[in-house]
Amino acid sequence: MSGVGHHTLGLLLLAQAVLGTATTRFQDVLSHGSTSPVTSYKKLQGWSSDQNKWNEKLYPFWEEGDPRWKDCWKGGRVTAKLDSDSPALIGSNVTFVVTLQLPKCQTEDNDGNIVYRRNCTRGQYYQTTGRSSAKFSVNTANITLGKHGMAVSIYRRGHSGFVPIARAKTVYSVTDKIPVFVSMFQKHDRNISDSIFIKDSPITFDAKIHDPSYYLNNSAISYKWNFGDGSGLFVASGSSTSHTYTLQGNFTLNLTVQAIIPVPCKPVTPTAPPPTSAGTTGQSPDSDSSPSIESVEDNPDGGCHIYRNGYYGSGIDVVEGILEVNIIQMTSIQMTESQAENSLVDFVVTCQGSLPTDVCTVVSDPTCQVSKSMVCDPIVVTDECLLTIRRAFEEPGTYCINITLGDDTSQALASALISVNGDTVLPKFNIDLVVALLRQENAKDICVIQLSPEIKYCDYFIIVSGFSTRHLHAMANYTLKMYKHLKEEGDPNTQIEGKQTDDWLCVDFGNIVVHFMLPETREVYELEKLWTLGPYDDQLAQMTPQSLPKDFMFGLMPNNSVHLETRT
Repeated sequence: MSGVGHHTLGLLLLAQAVLGTATTRFQDVLSHGSTSPVTSYKKLQGWSSDQNKWNEKLYPFWEEGDPRWKDCWKGGRVTAKLDSDSPALIGSNVTFVVTLQLPKCQTEDNDGNIVYRRNCTRGQYYQTTGRSSAKFSVNTANITLGKHGMAVSIYRRGHSGFVPIARAKTVYSVTDKIPVFVSMFQKHDRNISDSIFIKDSPITFDAKIHDPSYYLNNSAISYKWNFGDGSGLFVASGSSTSHTYTLQGNFTLNLTVQAIIPVPCKPVTPTAPPPTSAGTTGQSPDSDSSPSIESVEDNPDGGCHIYRNGYYGSGIDVVEGILEVNIIQMTSIQMTESQAENSLVDFVVTCQGSLPTDVCTVVSDPTCQVSKSMVCDPIVVTDECLLTIRRAFEEPGTYCINITLGDDTSQALASALISVNGDTVLPKFNIDLVVALLRQENAKDICVIQLSPEIKYCDYFIIVSGFSTRHLHAMANYTLKMYKHLKEEGDPNTQIEGKQTDDWLCVDFGNIVVHFMLPETREVYELEKLWTLGPYDDQLAQMTPQSLPKDFMFGLMPNNSVHLETRT
């Protein structure tokens, strides 16, 4: 072992002052004996910037550049990093974390011992009780708004006092505005960080409030959205919403977040009117006819509250983009024996929206989960979005093919399940393809029920949810379109049922039946229970009723000696 010693590391708060003012020195607030990896100071007892004095003898203060810094820690210079979860809403807690960065080759083990790393040398170095990281929180209720400074000094115990080993400082801020940020997501958007989105495709907006101390946990929070396109003001209690821009152009998103925070009620103390003289019969023109009462605003539950608001704004560019891609034809390419190393397949693809500039093809296993190969190429489409993509398959088999068309701002995907067998390509409209198509169309809560042969209705019963009536119709039409394109001789003709309704559609493909429903309609009809629990209900109905023995009866009988009394 080399340099064995036992020293205590401590954290000393130096300042919590407005940035730019002089640092005030405080008395020691060191806490000993912590066994957790991070020491947390919830309350700093005895810490007062007006009353406490610095003990210069016990805790020496060294200026930067003092030569004693070089010898304060054996093995090199220790540095400290101080972070906070600022900005903090006034009234909440702001938390600071200070972490020691030890010299090269030194590290801290699970027991708090600072040891040399194995690839440097062996042996224990210094032992700590405060550990090399600490966390403390300060309530901001009585701190002024604006930027403030927090400084931390770290000491180790010496022979007759404490030896400084590192200092760190950071800036934090206290605000009366709720810190809020909005993340945005769009299905076909290629780069979510550029604030460029696609027309006629829904954007999901998710508001995130910065409240690490959970100060607003018991508050009533509302979100007021203005999307800047003349659609009006939308008020919601949830933090997420969606909106579709139907025009191209530049728009400004504005969000106002309001929190109603419950606080202890202040007592209502009426103020007595000023005394009047006995001979005065009229009221002074300067006096108020009603006593002055401190007003408080109450919640419906009787608690008092304060309001806090937060604001977020962002510019949004809406452009034309690729909204939909369809594989309308798949053809095997005939080749001579000398060329027949791979099977070549031509895919005829169409798209809606803007014209693509690149195409990527991903070939996967039949489950569409394990990728086997990916090829991307630039393309030039000048008039209509109709192109032929040729891809090679090394060996016969069943594959999942994903074709993505993209431009600078958007991209869209089409999937198909194909069987490559020598010189033929046999598309398969089966349960795997139907589920892949539904996932591609962003269906919610896909439920697939395999029915028993005794039912003689279909092989698979599928229930899916959609975001809106338009979404239901888009999913049903696209699935039917793919069925008509891939159906073989002998497959039944089908159509969409329920076109006149707003909340339900059904397509019967013969061996597969798909129900498209809005979530609230799906909850009412509960088709999953009907088709999964139905057989068990039939079995229960066929069971012979049996009566329980008399000993199993429990209740209060009219002639029973035990009775209930109600006393008033």
